[in-house]
Amino acid sequence: MSDAQKKTALLITRNFPPLVGGMEKLNQRMFEGLAQNFNAVLIAPKGAKKFAPQNTIVYESPSLSLPIFFLYAFFASIYLAIKLKPSVVLAGSGLTAPFVYIASRFAMGRSVVYVHGLDLIAQSAIYQRIWLPFIRRCNAVIANSSNTKQLALEK
Repeated sequence: MSDAQKKTALLITRNFPPLVGGMEKLNQRMFEGLAQNFNAVLIAPKGAKKFAPQNTIVYESPSLSLPIFFLYAFFASIYLAIKLKPSVVLAGSGLTAPFVYIASRFAMGRSVVYVHGLDLIAQSAIYQRIWLPFIRRCNAVIANSSNTKQLALEK
């Protein structure tokens, strides 16, 4: 399938190299897989471009700071949703679920969130009141384990 025939997928995640950890590696591998079947576009932290496949488009936050990433991801996701009309908008964790949900509405595409245990049990009232409702509104939720799946079903 040529690139012109492929649909677009937008991954929004703060958990991506150069940040280090298991979630970051998982999102990097997921993006590599998306790039094989979609025109893959990424919104990620500063420095992410050098860790993404060459045939992809990467929008990097100008800073590794979480508040700046949030502002950047919010505006970039809406801009890209309107411009590219991705058929699927994917959150690399519950942290970016609000941006994914909103962008998917602008794109008239599907919203998918990949959840990890902490996404569901975070001991923050703000997180529980704001992020969990966005996770619930997404078209699909993918859990990283059977235990996380059970936590998601309970929420």
